This record gives sequence, C-alpha cells and structure tokens, in this order.
Amino acid sequence: MRNFFTIRFFCICLSAAFLFQGCALSLNHWKGVKKSELISTWGAPKNILPTRKGGNILVYDRSPWETDMNYLGNRTSPTRLIGFYVNKMGIVYDWKEFPLGKTLYK
Repeated sequence: MRNFFTIRFFCICLSAAFLFQGCALSLNHWKGVKKSELISTWGAPKNILPTRKGGNILVYDRSPWETDMNYLGNRTSPTRLIGFYVNKMGIVYDWKEFPLGKTLYK
C-alpha cells in the first residue's frame, strides 16, 4: 500500500513538471524570431523599453486576469507582465515573465 502512494505521488510530481515545462517551451518558441513576426502574432505591445545593449523589451499583459472589487465597482486587470527581449537586429533572444510591480530589466 505504501508503494502505491509513493508511485502515485511520483507520477503527480512528474506530470506537474512536464506541465510547467510545456508553458516555458511555448514561449521559448519565440527565441530567434523576428520582432515583426512577434508583433504580427501578439499584436502591439503595451510598452517598449530600451535596453543597455541597444535593443528593446516588448512588454505584454499576460493572463490570468483578476477582478478587484472596490467602492466604485469592479475593475479587471492583468496580474502578470511578459517581456520579450529584442536585440539591435530585431531578433527575439529571451523572454521573462513577472508579477505586476516587478522590473523587466535584467
């Protein structure tokens, strides 16, 4: 019986690891892609920040969205930001995802 729970726990942990790796792999797909192709697929970025290396960070809102209740009513907003790092030649070389309020600068 104990082996059953050990094997079941191991399978759940392994499934979770593959699930989280799948999310990262889907964004890793954009590494090496032209900036114009990223924008044509994702749309216009929320913001564009310069980098010290002469490139840009394209900032996008990222789900999940949350609804806050305040005295004026409901307000829906994104909870995370994603930044795609683009070099001088217009090629995406990295990405990062952060909760709101954190910096996208490396």
